[in-house]
Amino acid sequence: MIAFLIGASLPPGVFGGEAGRLLTTFLGFVTASILPTISLIVGGMVVGGQSVQHLDDLGKELSSTVDALFGVFGLIGLAVIILMTLAIPTPASEYIPNVAKALPSRGGQGLVCFVGALAIARSGTVPGAIRRSLTLRTSIAVDDARKKTEERGDAAKAKVRAGFATKDGFGRTTKLADIQRPGRDER
Repeated sequence: MIAFLIGASLPPGVFGGEAGRLLTTFLGFVTASILPTISLIVGGMVVGGQSVQHLDDLGKELSSTVDALFGVFGLIGLAVIILMTLAIPTPASEYIPNVAKALPSRGGQGLVCFVGALAIARSGTVPGAIRRSLTLRTSIAVDDARKKTEERGDAAKAKVRAGFATKDGFGRTTKLADIQRPGRDER
């Protein structure tokens, strides 16, 4: 709401000139970075020896990140459409009374500022979602490394034991009473 009021308080035509072109260029750069980011996020969803819970958690985090990015993409598209509308001269402007001529321009500028502020606010959720998915991916990688280490350890243990052949009966448990001879004095 504050962003709308700030934009509406600017003099009419502010976004129609150089400022509008700069803002459109900036929004274009931001938009151009969104789709490759989504592609990298979707490509990062690899299936391996992970648990179902890990994959489910990672899928939810990546889905929320993609949703946030598409939301920002839509807001930027809306801001660009409003900027284009402000830049197009209105043929019926000569019929609008002088008192009301600034209202459409100020309203459009207010909308641009409001939508821009909303896009900035929504884009702030993206780094947090990427950090959470990175944490999940790290957890998955650690679990995989532990499993592989345990498998290698078990195989190495078996190999070492095979190298030390034992005599039959080695390690057998016997009761003391079974090995004591009857009639022998205890000292």
